[in-house]
Amino acid sequence: MKNKYNFHKIILITFLFLISSCGTEKVPVEPEVEEPIYLNTNELTKLNIDNPIYKDVLIFYYNPIINRDEQIKGMYPCLETDQNNPIDKSLIECFKWKDPKNTATLLATEISTLSGGVLNYIIKDENYYRLNDFPIKETGYQFDIQSYLNCYSGIGNCNIDMADYTKMLGDPLIDGKSICQIATEKNINEIWFFGGKNYGLFESKLISNSQIYINSPSVDVTSCLMPTIVMGFELAPIYDNFNILDPTSSKYEEQKKDLLLENPLHSYGHRIERIMKYIFQNR
Repeated sequence: MKNKYNFHKIILITFLFLISSCGTEKVPVEPEVEEPIYLNTNELTKLNIDNPIYKDVLIFYYNPIINRDEQIKGMYPCLETDQNNPIDKSLIECFKWKDPKNTATLLATEISTLSGGVLNYIIKDENYYRLNDFPIKETGYQFDIQSYLNCYSGIGNCNIDMADYTKMLGDPLIDGKSICQIATEKNINEIWFFGGKNYGLFESKLISNSQIYINSPSVDVTSCLMPTIVMGFELAPIYDNFNILDPTSSKYEEQKKDLLLENPLHSYGHRIERIMKYIFQNR
């Protein structure tokens, strides 16, 4: 786990080093060498520029509610309180998934740290939106609570189609406005989605008519007036909980953060790989 986590750290630092070092001229292609190149990450993390980059982020997290009447019927196995006094619970509470706000804050802080303060994501409280639903898939399929629980618990079929980003971003969603309209009004640079397994979220996608592939095909949504990168992060931890960690260890908090950020940094690393390939493939 730790090696994979560090690998994506190095990918991120390398990318930020390149974009902050490059001007408008083409970067000369170095001759191929047989010896491996080792990066001194301690030096790279000291990288800084006179004008740091600040990006505003819009965050949506899918978190449907399991209501108390459904729990009384015994449909859902996540109730921890008295069965005679059930309370409404969300999927995140039910399955003890990662908290989206905490995960987003940790990711933004980590990227700022790794870039030496070059890249800074701004996440305002009013830019978090909770969605009491599941994404609509490209085939038109949409989970409900029962079908998703059956899928998650392994007793029912799972729809593995990808989400329909044209509908996700272009259809009216909040107060009659689409996500793209909200992003335009707020002058947002990036959109981050958080959801569970089999929600159909792509790791990264460019909303543009430019046909640039960043780990998934780009999609043109007319209500998005400027190119926007959309990230998709899985909230469900790789392990059911943090029981694999020793809470008495001096490295517990660091290990917990690594576990929380492994999926987001993994997705972010793939995004960077694709962008680097696009930028440098013809140089």
